[in-house]
Amino acid sequence: CSCLNGGWCKEGGLCDCAQFQASGERCQIANTGQDRDGICRSWGQHHFETFDGIYYYFPGKCSYILAKDCHRTEPQYTVWVHNERDCEGPMYTCARSLSLYFPNEEEILIAEYQVHKGGVRLSLPQTIHNVFIERLADYILVKSTFGLSLAWDGGSGVYIKMTEEHKGRPCGLCGNYNDDGSDDLEDTADFGNSWHVDLPHQAPCEPVEDDFSGPCKSESDMELVHRSDDEETFCRTLVEYTRACSHVGYPVREWRDSFPTCDRCEDSFVHRDCISCCPPTCTFEKECLGTNLHCLDGCYCPDMILQNGTCIAVSQCPCVYHGHAFPQGHVLEQGCSSVCMGGVWNCTEGNECSIMGNSHITSFDGRIFTHLGTCQYVLVKSRGSTRFMVTLQNVPCGEQVTLTREGEVFIGTVEVRQLTSLFVQLHTVFGLHVQFDGRGGRLYVLLDSSWKGFTVGLCGTFNGNLRDDFSPSGMIEGTPQLHANAWKVSSACSNPVNVPIIDPCDLNQENFYASLCVVLTEELFAPCHEYVSPSVYYQQCRFQACLCGGSCMCTALAHYAYVCAKHQVVINFRAHVSECVVCLGGMMYHSCTSTCGRTCQSLSSGELCSNDCAEGCGCSENTFYDDVRQRCCHCYFMGSVFQPGEPEPRDCPPGKVYYSCREPQTAQSRLGLACEVTCRNLMINLTCSPMTPCVPGCGCPALVRHNGECYYPENCPCAWLGLEYLPGEVVSTPCSKTCHRGFFNCTYYPCPGVCTAYSDRHYHTFDGLEYDYVSNCQVYLSINDTEISITTQNKDCYDSGIICMKYLVIYVGLTKIYFSDSSGKPSSTVVGKGYEFHLWRAGYYTVVHFPKQEITILWDKKTTVHIRAGPQWKGQLTGMCGNFDTVTVNDMTTSSHMEVSNPQSFGDSWALGQCESDFVVKRPCEGDLNRQPYAKRECAVLYSDVFAPCHNVVDVTWFYKNCLTDTCNCNRGGDCECLCTSIAAYAHKCCQQGVTVHWRSPTVCAYDCEYYNQLGEGPYVLSNAAFNDTVIGANLTSGEVFSLPKPSAQGGVLFNFMVTVGLYKDKLSVPMVSLESAERPNYFLCVTGRLSLRLERWSGTEDFRQRGTFVHHQGLWLPSLSSFELYGQKGIFLTLSPSGIRAMAYDHSEHFRQISSFMLESSFVIPYRIMCEWKYHACSSPCLKTCSDPTASQCRFLPVEGCFPRCPKNMILDEVTRRCVYREDCEYPPYSYRVDECSEYICFNGQLMFHNASLHCRFNVSQPNCGLLGMAVQTNRDNCCPQWECPRCSVISDLRVITFDGNNVALYDNGSYILVHLPRENIVGHIEKCPTVSVNFINARLPFTRQKLHIDDTGTMYVIHTPGGVSIQWYHSTGIIVLQYSGRPNITTGTRGLCCDGNPADDLKLPNGTVVRDVEDIPVFLHSWMVDTSEEMGYFRRVGDNCTTGNCTKCFQMLNRRPFSECHRKVSPEQFCDKIWAGDLHYKDHECDFLAAYVAICYTHNICISWRTHDFCLKCPPGKEYHPCVNTCKTKTCQNRDFYEESTCSSIREECVCKSGTILHRADSAFCVTEDRCCTDNDGVPRAVGEVWNGSNKGCCLYRCMENGSITAVEPDCSDMPAPLCEREGEFVVDVVEEGACCPKKICCNLTICESEVPTCENGNKLMIGYSTLSCCPEYRCCDPQACPSVLMPECRDDQFLVEVRAEKSCCFSFLSVCESCIDPIPLCKDGEILAVDLNTTDRCCPQYHCGKAEVCLFQGVTVLSPGQSMVQYFDGDLCYTVHCLQDKDPDTGFYAMDVSTVNCSEKCGPHQIYIPSSDPHVCCGSCKNVSCIYTSENSTMEAGSSWVTNCTRFDCVETAVGAVTLGSVVVCPPFNDTECVQNGGTVQNYIDGCCKTCLQITVYSCDGKCPSATIFNFNINSHARFCKCCRENTLQSRTVQLYCTRNSTLVSYTFQEPLECSCQWN
Repeated sequence: CSCLNGGWCKEGGLCDCAQFQASGERCQIANTGQDRDGICRSWGQHHFETFDGIYYYFPGKCSYILAKDCHRTEPQYTVWVHNERDCEGPMYTCARSLSLYFPNEEEILIAEYQVHKGGVRLSLPQTIHNVFIERLADYILVKSTFGLSLAWDGGSGVYIKMTEEHKGRPCGLCGNYNDDGSDDLEDTADFGNSWHVDLPHQAPCEPVEDDFSGPCKSESDMELVHRSDDEETFCRTLVEYTRACSHVGYPVREWRDSFPTCDRCEDSFVHRDCISCCPPTCTFEKECLGTNLHCLDGCYCPDMILQNGTCIAVSQCPCVYHGHAFPQGHVLEQGCSSVCMGGVWNCTEGNECSIMGNSHITSFDGRIFTHLGTCQYVLVKSRGSTRFMVTLQNVPCGEQVTLTREGEVFIGTVEVRQLTSLFVQLHTVFGLHVQFDGRGGRLYVLLDSSWKGFTVGLCGTFNGNLRDDFSPSGMIEGTPQLHANAWKVSSACSNPVNVPIIDPCDLNQENFYASLCVVLTEELFAPCHEYVSPSVYYQQCRFQACLCGGSCMCTALAHYAYVCAKHQVVINFRAHVSECVVCLGGMMYHSCTSTCGRTCQSLSSGELCSNDCAEGCGCSENTFYDDVRQRCCHCYFMGSVFQPGEPEPRDCPPGKVYYSCREPQTAQSRLGLACEVTCRNLMINLTCSPMTPCVPGCGCPALVRHNGECYYPENCPCAWLGLEYLPGEVVSTPCSKTCHRGFFNCTYYPCPGVCTAYSDRHYHTFDGLEYDYVSNCQVYLSINDTEISITTQNKDCYDSGIICMKYLVIYVGLTKIYFSDSSGKPSSTVVGKGYEFHLWRAGYYTVVHFPKQEITILWDKKTTVHIRAGPQWKGQLTGMCGNFDTVTVNDMTTSSHMEVSNPQSFGDSWALGQCESDFVVKRPCEGDLNRQPYAKRECAVLYSDVFAPCHNVVDVTWFYKNCLTDTCNCNRGGDCECLCTSIAAYAHKCCQQGVTVHWRSPTVCAYDCEYYNQLGEGPYVLSNAAFNDTVIGANLTSGEVFSLPKPSAQGGVLFNFMVTVGLYKDKLSVPMVSLESAERPNYFLCVTGRLSLRLERWSGTEDFRQRGTFVHHQGLWLPSLSSFELYGQKGIFLTLSPSGIRAMAYDHSEHFRQISSFMLESSFVIPYRIMCEWKYHACSSPCLKTCSDPTASQCRFLPVEGCFPRCPKNMILDEVTRRCVYREDCEYPPYSYRVDECSEYICFNGQLMFHNASLHCRFNVSQPNCGLLGMAVQTNRDNCCPQWECPRCSVISDLRVITFDGNNVALYDNGSYILVHLPRENIVGHIEKCPTVSVNFINARLPFTRQKLHIDDTGTMYVIHTPGGVSIQWYHSTGIIVLQYSGRPNITTGTRGLCCDGNPADDLKLPNGTVVRDVEDIPVFLHSWMVDTSEEMGYFRRVGDNCTTGNCTKCFQMLNRRPFSECHRKVSPEQFCDKIWAGDLHYKDHECDFLAAYVAICYTHNICISWRTHDFCLKCPPGKEYHPCVNTCKTKTCQNRDFYEESTCSSIREECVCKSGTILHRADSAFCVTEDRCCTDNDGVPRAVGEVWNGSNKGCCLYRCMENGSITAVEPDCSDMPAPLCEREGEFVVDVVEEGACCPKKICCNLTICESEVPTCENGNKLMIGYSTLSCCPEYRCCDPQACPSVLMPECRDDQFLVEVRAEKSCCFSFLSVCESCIDPIPLCKDGEILAVDLNTTDRCCPQYHCGKAEVCLFQGVTVLSPGQSMVQYFDGDLCYTVHCLQDKDPDTGFYAMDVSTVNCSEKCGPHQIYIPSSDPHVCCGSCKNVSCIYTSENSTMEAGSSWVTNCTRFDCVETAVGAVTLGSVVVCPPFNDTECVQNGGTVQNYIDGCCKTCLQITVYSCDGKCPSATIFNFNINSHARFCKCCRENTLQSRTVQLYCTRNSTLVSYTFQEPLECSCQWN
């Protein structure tokens, strides 16, 4: 046989699986854990567990499909696992890897901790389409947005979790995930081999044999496993189990403490068994994607953040900018100055205005516009002052820039110089910096931030808000031309303001230089793309190239390179684009250079240079730049060309004066018309440069000029949007403005903002930023932290790549609205209280309006969304719509607070889940040149005369560019849709600004409203062939239909009908119609049940639609006549005769054919089309009079485009039928005004009618009287018409059961009883001390739901619903359990158990069907329904008495007390005493229990009884107080406090509730806490914010409660633990971890004496480590904790507490009683008193102490001696006291007398000695120790180490252990010959005090004398020659002498050289 998973073969081919808890025939193991969460696991190569919990062992060595999406033809995911083929070692040493496949992506290979894609290793984290890969702790995590999450442990473990949407869809080794493990696999080998895959470039892999062996073939193998020392396998087994627990949120904590070899974290890391799958990181992650595992195990950073493999504090997080990390404090200059602070960039705004190519202007606040004027304009000027002004004039040869200032001297404040060969630089001391490229047409103006908000001119307002950049007169202009025209310096120059800007490339489509602009989007500039999108600059480049050729193209490229350089991306494009080479004559190009000090002029001027630089050409070393250049141009000024010698006109109209520039002028007219004051520049305080040339012409002396006329300044009109307003005129806008002296004075009010998203990419923020973002991800349009979330997602229609609509999801507060189709109706809606909304159709749009929140959303049911936010939301929003703070420059702020310039980066940050798009988005028109002409032709309508009225109001440039993009993009269908949506976006903007544009036509985006006008044919008068003078008539009031003679058809009778489309819709091909009254729309002819006809008002019911629908037969009986057959009843036709009209069954008679054939005669009485006609309006208010809003007062909104009805004055629109009707004929949409739960006013026939549902019930709703069973229980959910039943069974808190049938029986103290037994369900009550909720004997977390079993804890009660239909309520406070059926049980089977089936006769039925009749047999009945009878019944409560046989007087006396009298009418004392009290021994002895049982039943009848008092039957837990009548269903807890709403329960109860100011900690907790103590530790104990505690009983796991209520692990601070000083030999400081301590204890320990061998534990024992209390050595012991005997806990005294201890060399615990800490301090005794203990208290933990005088001697008030005792003591240095305690008392002190003698011990020592005290405490004086030696001859002392000689004896003073000692020795002299010394010329001399002699030799020869020297001039070398001679030896001889060494009295030979002859020699 082939048994799996370690099963053993038995006889007959069967498998023994018992030991391995396996259930299958071959020992398959099913994981039935309740919370396993559908996770597939595989580990150790061969172990697998499917999604549905089936474990199997499959020893395959190939590659296999682990999981795959088998629901789609193109799988959404595929996971392969590669096992190692040739591995023969332990399975955990074998290599394993994974391959992941996703649509349209290359293979992703994961091996160890490396991830490769397409063979290239990826750095993590990494986003690949909608898949996110990261490294966390010991895992590689793969998360997706489509519900797949995978974790890989780097070795062999792989874990896959999916959302429930994937159920039934996967396949592979992980199974099919259908919650049914039985169908996962049959034969393991066949199953595993079937998912094998062959890899290319590898040989085929061998399949697994069918009879493969399990890992353990026999019992001997199992024994080997038990004895194995393979720690890796053992640890991995434990790891896999604990991992499985962690993955579903049940981490096994601290298990590694018992297995230290399994913990392998590096030093700075700590192992935790539960790390969040979304831990805090330095990078921002918006949400933890849905399929994550609950938590992971591994090594992590305690209280810190993991960054690149190291742990750092949050404050030290680097900031990431486009993949590059920057350290804390780094400043990044990238448009704004960004400073890195704690992982977040903090930005300040830019301060630069630029002009490129004479026409493309970017304002200080970032607004980009094009202006082609040739006048002189104010570029930038100081607002409200004349500090400075920069003017600009475009001329044919370039630009002319002028700077003027007043009030200050130019010199010293302004510096102008040639910065490079390209740029001139101007620098001022007041914060203005200008760089000007005159040849290339580039100008950069930089201002200091102090000028923020104080500038005007073409460069805008410099206040961060680009929307008001175009506001020259205080009002925001609509176009750049109007804006620029307002800043002209002179009125002598004119430019048209409404001429569209034509793209020069339209006239030159094959321009060569324009094609070179593509370099901006290619590799050369790619490093800059992620910082600055090239799209706008590419358009500018093409514009410039087509306008003026190669030089202009290079200027555009240089401008983009300049912007990139601000982001630290330097691109030398000129080296790669040959057309842009600018350096000639040997000059070199530099991107940042300066000519300062490098020109010919600088050689003589001594230039001072700064660090300023710009691009340009520089000269090589030792050469200089000649800046003398010349250029020839026409005479050009103020936009006019003058030929040489041309005369000037001098005639002026009346009131004007001619100024000539050729004659001397006054100071006032020196400049002529050049700086003339006009109404436009009146408020500018214009100052002209002294160098401004004069302009001749006719001017206005002392007045101002406007439109060629002279005005007084106060009469100047104001100009706005191309219109003029007279002085004093008020302009009606949301912000009121008044005209004064040509300028608007504004009164600002808070204004709403509008954000728009349209097409697939275009966005316009609340603050006016316009950008494109291309992605199909779901993005936040606008989001607020608490209330608002609006998201959209592009929908790709038919997989064509064309976006046809946007999904729209709106969250406002608790309201959610989801639009997913083009119907305009929400797919799903949830309405939250306080967040109600209005939903209506407005033209093309669906409008959602939240009146309280002032949020309105318009959706065109396609791709356009407008959001209108009230002013209270300013600064409160974020997302794609910006932050609505009136500052535009910060709108592109990502979700991680980084201001970026690339819209793709910005948009990706606001995508839900993980989303990544390309940095560069190519414009479709450039990629499809064939499409481009069509797009430009169609979009040209935006520049045509059709839209001309709007051009001055709304700038068309952005919309035209978008139109080209959208039209080129829609090249695979939907062409017109994209084009029309784009044009409509501009028309909508115009409409909102009050300009109506009628732009649609039959050839341009035609829109037909005729669909709404197709309300039928007619009106007709109906007569028939037989009686053509008789027609059908009807009475509106009665609804009666009758025949009518044709002449009398008038007055109040209705006889004109419309033949409309049938009310009932069917797929039949036959024509179906309905007949509607033409005079009263909404009324139709209907056939009743009796085949008569009535006129009935429209109804939405199916019955009405069928009765009012007919099959229209034309020519059925007679030619050209119509017959109407009833649709719902075939063969029934309308007939008309003078006697009446009715529906008749067909017969074959000619008469029937005549009366059923109708003529339809046209009636001209009613012009029906006038009554209701729908028309198209380009811009109209959507607020109409309707049935729901008859006065059109509820609708408040701006005008929109669409189809609108026109109803007569006396009629209104019915929104349901879309017809104009009389108000009384309205068919109101479902509407009612609710009064209470059961009563409402319903709109019926236009009137509100009161309806009370509780008065129209089909059954008796009164409650039955249930007596002891309590209040009746409602069995349905209709509170207006409730159905009642008596409770089926109640269990009172003292274990008294009141059965379904009203009988009762008492349970015992312990045991498990079957309360209800159903065919497939048992409900068992367990009688225990501490109730807990458990499922399958596993403690369950609530709420718990599994297979129709639901359990929840409301904080007040447990609520349980079983699959069998039993509902249970178990109240916490009273302990009462109420069981009830939600639906009646099967009568044939009935219920069994203690709670019976409703028949009182068989209440006491045994399981075998026998009914107990005798009271004495009740114990048998109870015993028979016990589940486990191992517990013996302690006693028997029921004695069988009743009030007839027993005495109930005491019972009546108790229940007749006043508090209980209110309940007597529901629960009579007689019945209760008779049935409950009399037969129960427990109640007779426990009065409180009995009364509580009675009150509990009274409470079920909702009768409140306050009967407990503080001294009677009342005891509440600490922190709670007693409330007698509580009716709330839920209790406010820490878990529900944020959304708690008090609800009322159907019954009341008595309860101990939390005191005021506190709430319940948890629903299952007894703690009442303040709301700041809502954290919960592992033991369920509440913790306060900031509190730190140890979560381990025997180890150390510290946790801290955070502000948000979360709990984080923290590490103990052990830095202040002092280290002891180890002085003994062999001792070192070691750390000893004591059980339960967080910091190791430092002790001195001699480790050399410790045993180093660690024993090997066998037979199931485990290794226990302790420390010896004597030697500090580790102690090892092997023992089995499971074998420890049970130990009785001792009873401790009141001053002790119980602790658990472990005996030496044992792993079994015992108990000790340990003393509490002592509180009373020990008394401080006075002088002369001693501390004594009370002998009667010595056995207590804290003995009693007192002070008193004892029979002793007291010396010095400190030392105590007994009589006869002596003591030696030192005081005052060397004084020694000998104290002897006498036998007699001293009457003065009360103590015994003492004899004290004193001696000065140091007086006995000599001057060369010191005194050493005695070491014997009983000896008074010590000894004298020598410190020096005595020198007797001189009566002095010598220090140790000295020597001297006396009488030829040598003395040495030597230091010894006993002091300094003198040692003497005889002086020994060497032999000496006096005669020889004299003969050799020596002298005899004594030494060593004359004891010895020596010979002194004194003759040593040397050279000495004078020699010549000189210096002589040498003509040959033109210098002096120097020479000199010295006295030196000629020859030398060696000489040896004897020397005597006095130190050691020895002779040595010494040899030296001496000269024999000397002479003068050259040096």
